[in-house]
Amino acid sequence: MKTYTKEELANILDLHRKWMNSAEGGQRADLHRADLQGAYLRGAYLQGADLQGAYLQRAYLRGADLRGAYLRGADLQGAYLRGAYLQGADLQGAYLRGAYLQGADLQGAYLRGADLRGADLQRADLQGAVHRWSQVAFRGHGECGRMLTALIYEEGQEAIYQCGCFYGSLDKLKAYIDNGSEAYKASRTLAMETATTLLNI
Repeated sequence: MKTYTKEELANILDLHRKWMNSAEGGQRADLHRADLQGAYLRGAYLQGADLQGAYLQRAYLRGADLRGAYLRGADLQGAYLRGAYLQGADLQGAYLRGAYLQGADLQGAYLRGADLRGADLQRADLQGAVHRWSQVAFRGHGECGRMLTALIYEEGQEAIYQCGCFYGSLDKLKAYIDNGSEAYKASRTLAMETATTLLNI
């Protein structure tokens, strides 16, 4: 694991911007396996950067430009990525549990094997990132604001359903609802049926 001071990180980002602009003295950001836990990177320009295996837990990346970034196996648990630009980013095997991805642009991102359990994907754009997806309110008494997201990563694969409290197949979701609180059953069943219909299953 590599660690950087704020000054060192700022210099890396500056050189990376020059590299992306083909300016003299520029250098691609090499932050693979970097310790960036809790780093403040709002609006950071990291397009095409190497962040493979980086530790970005709870990092603040609101509006960051991560288009085409190499984030394979990166740990982004609890990271704040609201409005981040992740088009074409390689997120294979990335850990995104509990990440805040509201309004993030994930068009064409590679998400195979990514762990999105508990991630907030409200208004995120997943076009081209997954084969098909849908998202509906998964709310009931005490659950205001939760969303149920259904994803099919590749054609022919089984759909995966997830929200803040659940991650699994349709059969597991049915069992989860049947064995859960009666107070939530009606709203959860409606959300499940709506998400499945939107997914064209």
